[in-house]
Amino acid sequence: MNKVCMFVLHDITYDSRVKREAKALSQAGYKVKILDFGDGQTPQHEGLNGIEVSRIRILSKDLLPKNTFFRGVKYLEYLWSACRQAAREKADVYHAHDLYPLVPAFLGAKLRGAKVIYDAHELWTEQAGMSRSVARVWRKIERFLLPRVDVVLTVNEAIAEVLHVEYGAKEKPIVVMNCQTYANPERTLKLGEFLKDKGIQNKRIVLYQGGLKPGRGLSQLVRAFEFLEDGIVLVLMGDGTLKQELSMLARQLGLDNRVWFHPRVLPDVLLTYTASADLGVVIYENTCRNNYLCLPNKLFEYLAVGIPIAMCDFPELKKLLRKYEVGREFDPSSPKSIADAIRYCLADPARYERMRVNTQRAMLEYNWENEAAKLIEVYRSLDRQGRQLEKY
Repeated sequence: MNKVCMFVLHDITYDSRVKREAKALSQAGYKVKILDFGDGQTPQHEGLNGIEVSRIRILSKDLLPKNTFFRGVKYLEYLWSACRQAAREKADVYHAHDLYPLVPAFLGAKLRGAKVIYDAHELWTEQAGMSRSVARVWRKIERFLLPRVDVVLTVNEAIAEVLHVEYGAKEKPIVVMNCQTYANPERTLKLGEFLKDKGIQNKRIVLYQGGLKPGRGLSQLVRAFEFLEDGIVLVLMGDGTLKQELSMLARQLGLDNRVWFHPRVLPDVLLTYTASADLGVVIYENTCRNNYLCLPNKLFEYLAVGIPIAMCDFPELKKLLRKYEVGREFDPSSPKSIADAIRYCLADPARYERMRVNTQRAMLEYNWENEAAKLIEVYRSLDRQGRQLEKY
């Protein structure tokens, strides 16, 4: 087994998990091809550090993106195109990132007599904003397919338990977390220079990096700065539908000189920006189980560059915080609680330094080298199973 075909229903430009997994497999000797979903801006075929990327185009892509009927039409066209491509690939392993691409990956694997891996980045049908009718249909599809795939991967223990106990995975999924490569962090000046151009200097920088989307608690995070000292500023680094609304909120609260917006940056340079902050924030609203059980990329990105973290008081996050004192938890529904956690992290220099050192202790456990080894072992195990079957 040496050819892997990965299926992704989005452009992978900003998907660090897909890229890291593909790179790790390529370095382990596997020939990896990624079938992602083109946005019309990126080339249809390209190489990515020895990995082939092929983008599926569909004619219905621009049809009323928020209309449920047309979204269904687009998915059916994607499914037809992806299944045709899957049949041509003749891969040994079909690796689906999340639920929507699992259908063509599963069908392609069965047609070719190949193995199929379901890589669940989250509880897909329990996301905020997904309609009940759509979630109901996809939950049935997921529960049908889960017992029939060869391996299920996911991002943390809590989601693994749900997929096993409630969704019917044959065995408890293998956890491959979204950790970063271990490195000795160095402070940078990226965000400091960004703020200096705005006339802001000598301030402590609190950073939120990620999508500016509903369900993230970002309005509460902005409101928290009403309770904080003028020497602390917030940088929201990312793009999304809430950017204008959050900007208006900051102006209404008189915080427009303390709440700043930075465009999202490519994963390859992201950590050079992260390393220029004093504190990272992980915040989600407790509006769905997917949010409540999260262990997001940004957490590990903050750890990787050695900055303490103010984080919402959710189970998987608290588990890490209890093991390594790397920050402070807060109630994401309370701006006062958020402000208190930020102040706790920044107010005492000795405590701040202790938390900063603890981030590097945590990185000895939570690093991509450890997680990549788990991924490679999954593939080696499938190899061994294949060789045993060939004997008989």
